[in-house]
Amino acid sequence: MIAELSPNAQAILLLTAPLITGRGKPSIDPLTAGEYRRLVRRLRELQREPAVLLHLGADSLLKECRLDLDSGRLERLLGRGFLFSQAVERWRARAIWGRKPSRCGLSPAIEEASRRERSTSPLWLR
Repeated sequence: MIAELSPNAQAILLLTAPLITGRGKPSIDPLTAGEYRRLVRRLRELQREPAVLLHLGADSLLKECRLDLDSGRLERLLGRGFLFSQAVERWRARAIWGRKPSRCGLSPAIEEASRRERSTSPLWLR
C-alpha cells in the first residue's frame, strides 16, 4: 500500500482527478489526457516536472509554457488543496490509502491551502 504521495503525484492528481468527495460533479473540469500530455511535454522542454506547479510563483511558469490552456483553470485545479486532502482522507478510510492526509507527505503548499480553507469554512464543514 502506498504510504506517501510524491509532489509530482500530488500535482498530477490535482490537475487530472475529478476529486469528488460527496455526491455530485466536480466544480472544475480536470485536464483531459490530451491537455495533460501537452502540458507535460512543454514542462519537459523546460526541464521541469509537474511538482514545480505547486510552488509559489508557478503562475509565471504557466505563462512560460504558452499553451492553449486557460491559466486560470490550471490555477483553480492546483488550488484544490482542501478538496484533495478530503479525497485522500476518503481513500484512506476505505483502505485505498495508508495514512491520514496530514501525514502522507502532502506538499507544504497543499497543507497550507488546506489549513487556510478549513479556518475560513463554516464550523460544520471542519
